[in-house]
This record gives sequence, C-alpha cells and structure tokens, in this order.
Amino acid sequence: MKSDVHFTYSSSIDSGNLKQGDILEKTEELEGLLKKVHPHYTNDDYTHFQVLTQSCDLVRRGKQKHCSSRYISLAAVRSLGTVISRIIDGNVEKNKKISIDNVNWCSDKFKNKISLELESLFNNNDKNYFFLKSYPEKSLQYDSCTFLHLSIAIKAQEHYDLCLSSKRIELESNFQSKLGWLVGNLYSRVGTEDYVPGCFENKSDFNNYVSSTLDSFIAWVKADQFAAFRECHEEDKGKAGDELIEAATHKLKEKKQSKIQTLAGLIDKAVELKPNQKITLINFLDSEMAKPYISF
Repeated sequence: MKSDVHFTYSSSIDSGNLKQGDILEKTEELEGLLKKVHPHYTNDDYTHFQVLTQSCDLVRRGKQKHCSSRYISLAAVRSLGTVISRIIDGNVEKNKKISIDNVNWCSDKFKNKISLELESLFNNNDKNYFFLKSYPEKSLQYDSCTFLHLSIAIKAQEHYDLCLSSKRIELESNFQSKLGWLVGNLYSRVGTEDYVPGCFENKSDFNNYVSSTLDSFIAWVKADQFAAFRECHEEDKGKAGDELIEAATHKLKEKKQSKIQTLAGLIDKAVELKPNQKITLINFLDSEMAKPYISF
C-alpha cells in the first residue's frame, strides 16, 4: 500500500475557510453546540462530521466575513464496522449468520457479494456513504464512513468559526466534487482516482486488502457447514465460534459416515459383496472421487 497522505485527502488545509468535504472533529465546543441544537448527534457513535454545503457557498466575503449560505450542512461520520454490519444485514439471509460475542459468523457463500459492495464503498461509488480512510495524525483514528442521509443544519453566521476550529481534514478537490455529486444525486459521474492505482499498484493487491478488511469484521463459515454450525450453536450457545466449527465438522463427518454405511449396506444386500469389495466401496464413497456422483 502506498504511503504518505491518503489520495482522498489534500496535503494542505485552508485554515481560513470551510469547504465541502471538510472533516470536523467532534470537539468539546462542537459537542456543546450539538447538545443545544441536535442532542441526538452527541452520541459516541458519531465521531466526526463532514461538511456537505458547497464550497462556493462557504467562502467568506466582505468586511463582515460572512459566507453566502445561511446554514452549514453537516453529515454524521460513523465507524466502517457499522456500515459493514448493515451490508451484512442487506445481503446475508438471517439463517446464514450468527452473532457470537459481538462477532458476525457468516456463510462464505456471501463473501464475494459483500466484497463487491465493499469495493464500491472504498471507491466512493455507494450513494449512501462516503468512505474516509483513517488518518490518526488528524484525529480520525479508524476507517469510517459519512452517512450522507444523516445530516443536520446549523446557522452559518453564528457557528462558522466554531466549525472552522474543529476542521481537521480537507478533501482533495476532485473528491470534493465527488461528494457534491453524491449529495446532489446527479446523473453524471465525477471522475476520481480509485484505490487502484490510488493506493495499490494492481487489482489483486486491492482484492487482498478488501478481503483482509472483511476478515477483520466477519468470521467465515464454509457454506456447506453452516447448517451444522447453526445446529451446534443452538445445542450449546456457550461455545465459542472456533469450537462450533470443530463441532460442526465432527457432526457432518458422523452424518456422512452413517449415510455411507447405510448405502453400502443396501448395496451389499442387493448384490452380496465380498468383505474386501465392501471395504473398497466404503472407501470410494468416502473419497473426493465420489463427490461428482453422490452427495451426503
């Protein structure tokens, strides 16, 4: 992964003006304002806010240094994990996911679909969110997302300076435009740099990054094991996920062996196999070679 400032962010910050896309830290002063006008947004889930108002309406002009916009629109920023949980809810059937000790255990049948959504999110092609790569040096400790539909308005003339003092990160100009496109729901696509080649030289490295990100939020269970995994969880909800994987594997193996013995017995009864032939048949049914012909 390339180093230095993430390609989404500007390496310099205009300290005299707010701009569309500016990321504001929820400072004590900003939180104090929110308590008065939008108390719900003081919740710890909302770590930062992003300016949605167009840059041209935020430029301070004249002797009084007022901007043309009467209000500053701010959207709430929440953790990437919150968004991934929502992606899981939207893509994974209820009986194909289990939460164990605050970890989502999902059938890997859905991994490719979720990965594609995460790729779209990372490249800011999701109409609901704007992805923000972590920038600890500027107070953004974790990968996060702006919830574009969770916006509030505060009076510009009264609170401009307070917002400006909370400004920590400024978007690169193309990404200011991209955010404006998302907010305005325009029909033309703003061309911005994607993660390839913005952060990674090739698609395979980006795919590995997407996969490792998902793996940090989701524990995957093989699709053909998930029913047994859920069954074991219902039998003993005190078991950890890894223990359930082991129990499910053992349960499936026992079921397979039982079915193999039953089938071999039926065949033996029909054609009267010799002992060594029955052993050969059981070994074949238990092998990978039998999979194209029979499923247990």
